[in-house]
Amino acid sequence: MYLAELRGRSEPIRVGVVGIGRMGRGVVDQVATMPGMRVMAAADVDLGRAEACLRENGADRLRTLYAAGGRSLRRTRA
Repeated sequence: MYLAELRGRSEPIRVGVVGIGRMGRGVVDQVATMPGMRVMAAADVDLGRAEACLRENGADRLRTLYAAGGRSLRRTRA
């Protein structure tokens, strides 16, 4: 798909990135600048790094689901 086709989409292509190290962060930063695409999820062993990456790239609201000590925890932030 070409960028011109992405601009004309009514709904953006939703992207998820696993691993927000140097390369993963670069992917998120690039997708955030592309019309017709939006990063909807980021996963990393460092929860704060994943949340910061999404927030710095325009996430309106963060909903976090992660495992800690064998149990799942949820939190939502505006």
